[in-house]
Amino acid sequence: MDRDASRLDNASPQRWVLTVETSGNQAYVFASNRLRESVGASHLVLASTTEWLREALEGGPPNRVLQQASGKSFVLFEAAPRSAVEGVVRRLTLKALRDAPGLDLVGAIFPAPAPEASAAPMVDAVLAANRRVEENLSGLPGAIVRHPRLPLTAACASTSAGASELMPRPGEGRGAREQMAVSAAVAAKRRVASAGLKALRSRVGELEGRTLPRDLGEVERLFEGDDTLSWLAVVHADANGLGQAIMNLAAGQSQADYL
Repeated sequence: MDRDASRLDNASPQRWVLTVETSGNQAYVFASNRLRESVGASHLVLASTTEWLREALEGGPPNRVLQQASGKSFVLFEAAPRSAVEGVVRRLTLKALRDAPGLDLVGAIFPAPAPEASAAPMVDAVLAANRRVEENLSGLPGAIVRHPRLPLTAACASTSAGASELMPRPGEGRGAREQMAVSAAVAAKRRVASAGLKALRSRVGELEGRTLPRDLGEVERLFEGDDTLSWLAVVHADANGLGQAIMNLAAGQSQADYL
């Protein structure tokens, strides 16, 4: 939860901008070199600011989702007490702690300008909420602190974190001798890996007549024991300055048109 802040000019105490954002996404997704865990982690990052946010907003004050993307979303509350908006953040972050241990997710609340104002004050409010997110993140203990190895615990089979439970090894049965110790973060990623792959398949569809595999176990077995398939490439694409380009769209517009 963020600290109280001074209001922007023309800001109403009943109109708020909420931003929720994940941090350290690449470190979280690529914490290990196991495809199953990367797919699951990517799915959790996406769900945290889309599906989970929608659930947290249900039954709350009237709102308008301004932006919803993997790892970052903005919501405008037209008429709500601050405590109600804090309740949304509380429900969302508690779910992340339960269902995605190791994922850093934080919310920030900032007063929004009156609706009759131009677009510029709204841009200022969004930028201020972004700065507040960074401040709130700096005050949170990191995942390593939240999941310590002391007192001594067994090491996770995928990462250097402490193990918290046993899970079947990929492609093997469920016998006791075929299990491996994994951390809470790895276990959460593995549980949603199949759902993550299914979601990817539905979004990507066919690419030049090819489709994504239906089973991650199938992919893992494909790469076992074949030196010609010993490495799998991951392509990461990002667009620098896209957020600033969106902010620049406000020039000369009314607030309603910008939103």
